[in-house]
Amino acid sequence: HISRFGSMVMLNTKISLITLVQYSNSSDLFSSNAKLRYNPAEGIDFYLVYNENLNTDRFHSRPVLPVSNDRTLLLKFIYTLGI
Repeated sequence: HISRFGSMVMLNTKISLITLVQYSNSSDLFSSNAKLRYNPAEGIDFYLVYNENLNTDRFHSRPVLPVSNDRTLLLKFIYTLGI
């Protein structure tokens, strides 16, 4: 079973925040994703993206699992060419 919750907040026409939180009981994994988008002009986008996967049942195996499987912080720049 997978449970999800997501939200999107538009602060104004140039800045938005999108989040997704997900839990999987088959893998005992809690995942989160947050994406901040800044659009200063038409065809230009900056994204700041944060992802993290957390173990919820760390003690079911030996050796003990770490709290976090992975953590990522990305900065993306997208420029669309008008041809």
